[in-house]
Amino acid sequence: MKNLFKYPMLVFASLSMAFTCSSCSDGSDADDPYVQVPGEGEETEASGSGDSANDEAAGDEAVPGDSGHSVGDQTGGDNPGGDDSGPGSGSDSESTPEDLPLLQELILENEELAQLRDALQIASDIEVLLEDPAGNFTVFAPTNNALNELFETLGAPYHEFSDFESPVEREAIGQLVAYHVAPLRMAPEGLAEGEVVTLLSGENLRIGQDATGWYVMDGFLRKSHLNLTILEASNGYIYLIDQILVPEIVQDFLF
Repeated sequence: MKNLFKYPMLVFASLSMAFTCSSCSDGSDADDPYVQVPGEGEETEASGSGDSANDEAAGDEAVPGDSGHSVGDQTGGDNPGGDDSGPGSGSDSESTPEDLPLLQELILENEELAQLRDALQIASDIEVLLEDPAGNFTVFAPTNNALNELFETLGAPYHEFSDFESPVEREAIGQLVAYHVAPLRMAPEGLAEGEVVTLLSGENLRIGQDATGWYVMDGFLRKSHLNLTILEASNGYIYLIDQILVPEIVQDFLF
């Protein structure tokens, strides 16, 4: 078993320092397929004709998303033919973030993230961050199926996160979780091709887009598509992803 402590330990007390991504302010919203572009149909709202239709439109804007915190479910066909609508369409919910649950609360209530909940019990410092109402984070959350693939790869005696018992093993899981959390709020409509995001682990991910949709790519060129559910919290966003991201620091240990 390889000793992970030859690598610098994460200093979680310093995570409040500003992390930046290389293209968060590149001004490329005009080319962003997730930017909602007002259409000609919006003129009917101001035309004064059809009061009942206007009332319905106003009501739709007041409550974006029936659940109050689900931005939407994505599939590869949600944005056909360059349509400007996307998973961030109608994401005016950012205007009232205080009404939304916290990131940790969303993780606790979503059964698809049960394995991630177990991993966060090991990475308790990150769990505390996701409970912070003043925080701004984005979680790339592997589903249960994605994390089960990890256990299948590792084999016995690793069948669940409670099987990681030694300090070295638990540090590896902490680094793995930190590689799935970015210390900034990444709205779906703000995703940008080629954007590089620095994570809590100190390593980077790249944002990209292919025929399937948006994805994040780790240092080993593994793509995890963002074509599942997106959840908005009062302190950030959760993107459910279809496979885990692997930080270089634990590549040799876990695989």
